[in-house]
Amino acid sequence: MLVFTTDSEDLLERFPESLHRERVYSVEYPLEGYGKPEAHGAVIDRLREGCLIANYVGHGSVDKLSDEEILVIRDAAQKAIRNEGRQPLFLAWSCSVGSFDLLDRDCLAEAFLKTRGGGMVGAIAATAPTFAGVSRALGMELYSRLFPTAHSRVPVGAALMMAKAVAGGSHNAQKINDQKYNLLGDPALVLGAPLLDISLENPLPLPMTRGEKVTLSGAVRDTLGVLVEGFSGEAEITVYGRADTSGFTWVDTTCTGNPGDPTIRRASYPLLGPLLFRGKATVTGGAFEASFIVPMDTPTGPLARIDIYAHSEESGADGATGTDSVLVLPETGASGGDGEGPRIDITVNGSPLEEWIWFTRNSPFHVEIEDESGLNLQRTDPYFSIHLVFDRGDRIDLTPLFEYDTGSYQRGSFQFRLAELADLSLETGDHELRIIASDTWNNRTEKRYTVVLTEDLPDLAFQQDVLVYPNPFDPNRTEAEFFVDLNREAHVTIQILTVTGKTIREFTGCTASGPTRLADCRWDGRDADGDWVANGVYLVRATAESFDGTRRDETIGKAIVLRGVARKLR
Repeated sequence: MLVFTTDSEDLLERFPESLHRERVYSVEYPLEGYGKPEAHGAVIDRLREGCLIANYVGHGSVDKLSDEEILVIRDAAQKAIRNEGRQPLFLAWSCSVGSFDLLDRDCLAEAFLKTRGGGMVGAIAATAPTFAGVSRALGMELYSRLFPTAHSRVPVGAALMMAKAVAGGSHNAQKINDQKYNLLGDPALVLGAPLLDISLENPLPLPMTRGEKVTLSGAVRDTLGVLVEGFSGEAEITVYGRADTSGFTWVDTTCTGNPGDPTIRRASYPLLGPLLFRGKATVTGGAFEASFIVPMDTPTGPLARIDIYAHSEESGADGATGTDSVLVLPETGASGGDGEGPRIDITVNGSPLEEWIWFTRNSPFHVEIEDESGLNLQRTDPYFSIHLVFDRGDRIDLTPLFEYDTGSYQRGSFQFRLAELADLSLETGDHELRIIASDTWNNRTEKRYTVVLTEDLPDLAFQQDVLVYPNPFDPNRTEAEFFVDLNREAHVTIQILTVTGKTIREFTGCTASGPTRLADCRWDGRDADGDWVANGVYLVRATAESFDGTRRDETIGKAIVLRGVARKLR
């Protein structure tokens, strides 16, 4: 296990720094029975999100990776990895994972290649038992050939062929081991690594002081370092705090020690630090800026990280960069920010969340959060995370759903449905709902409501006919306003019709909930062509439609136009 971890680190050294690297090491996860389900879940989650390369070093067999089963062939059968359009190249420096020559079954690599709607785009794996040291040597040569520069694209088949030629040399053991590794997939496949570079204009190492605002300036450049002035698009900036370099300590009583005289060995590796900021900036003329505030409680020290990816919808071009030359410094003072927690606005089914509101498991929630100091996204202390709680039960972490608005470090939003929350089991009926968020100074806001979970919402219905005021009305003096009363919030359309049923004017874009004056739907007495209508009686039809488009109701009222006469009647 120690050898596999250090071999993984050696292989990662061959990856360009511009590529985001995320480690999932089984030594970091607890053993439960004979397996490590948390490690398995972490691998599945990363593959679902999509990545360029999935690299594995360790024990393996035809149908699984490691005895702890961090990836198994039934994951392919159950279509656990739904990542269509984001499938990685899978490399397994292990035994027999690529045994495509079996007549009675598929191997693990084949199964994931054949998975519809996800899996892997290609695989490099062995057809028989292999050895760690020589497999590591082949892997290092392969990655050197795949990434001769940070933004090159070399066909995978060509890279593997060149790696075997170099790694094998005249060493028979290496040659024999190399022959067992095959590419399952298209040899002309090239990885979609960004072709453009992004230069971070800030001096490195970049200092970030806790509690203070940091502004990053970047530019999209070609491989010669020339600014791509025609690049317009969006940059995604992700900032992590100080890396965890505690590594793994191994008590060796077999290889270099014995039970009476054990050897203490250690594997060193950095794990990504807590998320400090994840936002977007507009790229214009190849340049962009993004600001954020460093959380007050994030650990200080070196090896924080910044990843930037930029994409142009117009040209399809993209670029990337990354750096670990970032230092988190202690605060210079303690202001506490503004002393207030974030503002939280919540809607469900398009209506503001309020006491005793009804919703279903599939009702859409929309949450907007704003604070002048930004939000605490670190997830190092669940108390200060963005989370949901029902009935004083367990916290449901919503932080990964949050996204800042483009160009902002103070305001963002996210959406969810209860049916999508895997950790939630809730009976229908009355419940206490709480949503909590904290700013970068850990000023905390908690919104609390009594709500009703139901299997289905009541039918959408008007409580009374649409009303017109004033009625009669004189278009020369005033406009007619419309009043409706709905049992729940919905879109409302107002139509003006003649008594024969011909529609002469229509107003859309209004919403109503309960007794509502439709301030955006006012009639000036003209038809759709802008001509004055004649005096007389007109029908007013109000149509309500639920936000999901599944429910409708309508009601009819009357409006009387008396131009020049309404004054006398009053």
